Amino acid sequence: MYCKICGLEQPEAVNYCTHDGSSTDSIDSHVILVPQSSKYCRTCGQESKEYATYCEKCGDSLLGVAQKESNMKLPNAGAQLHVNVSGSMLKKGLFGGAFAIVCMFIAGFIGSLIIDSAINDVVETAVRNTDGMLNMNTINQSFIGIAPLILMCHLIGIEISGSGAYTMSFLLHMPLFILVTIPALILGGSGFFVERKKPSISWREKFMTSCVIGMIYGIFLCIVSFMASSSTSISYFYQTMTIDVVYSHVVSLLFGIIFGLLFSFIGMSIEAGPHRMLSSTSQFVPYVTSIYYSIVTVLKGLLITFGIILITILFSSSKSMGPIDFPEKAYKVLLSLEATPFMWNMAHLSPTEIEWGNMEREMHRYSVEKGPLHVSYMSGISIQGTSLKDLEIANGASADRIKDIDDFNSYLHWWGLLILLPCILLVRAGMKLAQYRMRNMYVTIAVFSAVYTVMMICVNGLAKIHITASGSKEIMKEFAGISGPILSIQSNTLYLIVGSFLISYVLTFAGMKLVKK
Repeated sequence: MYCKICGLEQPEAVNYCTHDGSSTDSIDSHVILVPQSSKYCRTCGQESKEYATYCEKCGDSLLGVAQKESNMKLPNAGAQLHVNVSGSMLKKGLFGGAFAIVCMFIAGFIGSLIIDSAINDVVETAVRNTDGMLNMNTINQSFIGIAPLILMCHLIGIEISGSGAYTMSFLLHMPLFILVTIPALILGGSGFFVERKKPSISWREKFMTSCVIGMIYGIFLCIVSFMASSSTSISYFYQTMTIDVVYSHVVSLLFGIIFGLLFSFIGMSIEAGPHRMLSSTSQFVPYVTSIYYSIVTVLKGLLITFGIILITILFSSSKSMGPIDFPEKAYKVLLSLEATPFMWNMAHLSPTEIEWGNMEREMHRYSVEKGPLHVSYMSGISIQGTSLKDLEIANGASADRIKDIDDFNSYLHWWGLLILLPCILLVRAGMKLAQYRMRNMYVTIAVFSAVYTVMMICVNGLAKIHITASGSKEIMKEFAGISGPILSIQSNTLYLIVGSFLISYVLTFAGMKLVKK
């Protein structure tokens, strides 16, 4: 055994060096060497100076071994512990929420100027067609403005109820799905801006800041839902009826929190950069790369689909090649907004199902059971698996009627080229995924396809058009002739799940293989 300090060989039984007194065992964490109270050497008795640690005569250590003492100051029992959101997160959240609210008001004001013209034109046309039964002077159009448009951008449904001479109630969910891009860009930009101005230390701080923005934005939408609610009196058949327009305050609050939290966090993540975000989050979120690219692929597909539909509709006027007037442009933009999610879903081999209130009477005319009307790129229009053209021929329809159906089916077949869009995007996503490290390629693709399918289901649920009516027999007879569901348009859920998963899995796998070659 040798001393670790001076290297002098020591007997096996000793715990301290005989030369300098340093420990030769592991107990040095529990003891300490301190000067002795006596100035005399324990070996030779030579008197030494007070500050000396070794004997001047024999060189032995003058230090002694003492027990280590640990002094710990306990906290004051009367002190209170407070856990609060840090001031920087709160300030960033308040600023980001206020910035998003101001931008949303500006966007709502500009959008209301554009949409009001088209809606007012529709209302005036409908009033003129009633031959004086509706009086335009009694209609208060104040509910068509900034507040309803803001709620429309967040896919919030509307309830219209009537009282007075007639009693009625309509529940309308007609979301212009692509309008979600407006709050998405505003909230994402707010998150990006506040993060660029003062970067967060950790991802936890980013998330907490997004929570603050979401809470503020949710309260804002809840207040807007109160502002958008209105009451209007109209004269119908020379009798007065009061129509109340109401938006759900709870739904507005929840949607505001979800939108604010989600999109502001995405904006903060984008500021960090996608590659840095993926590398930092991959440590605690498995397969985060697959999740990221699946969500981005769906959003890209929806935006590109909207652009293709809008350009095609605006520049394919069959009446004339002249400029399109403003109301017609507004109608076509609204039609493009409404058709985007259904056209995108049909590109995944999922037909669009259409049902209406008196559908049973129509099906009885074709001698088939009641079922939804299916619209798809491949088979055109069909009912219960049978082509509408065949049903019309069997029913003795005219040649003009058959020609109209053929023209519409041909139009759908041309739109079938839109199937190439998800193919290109999914192959591209597979090529990007192949650039990252993967534990298991097949599991990575499976996670990508699963998240992609879930996103498609969410799009279908949010874009579903659903109108339900109820009320007295008199008013329902005059307006619709039914009481219950009036209109329902959505993509077939089963076909959407199977088609989205299989197409995304196969094409993403192909994209990865292209890179690996």
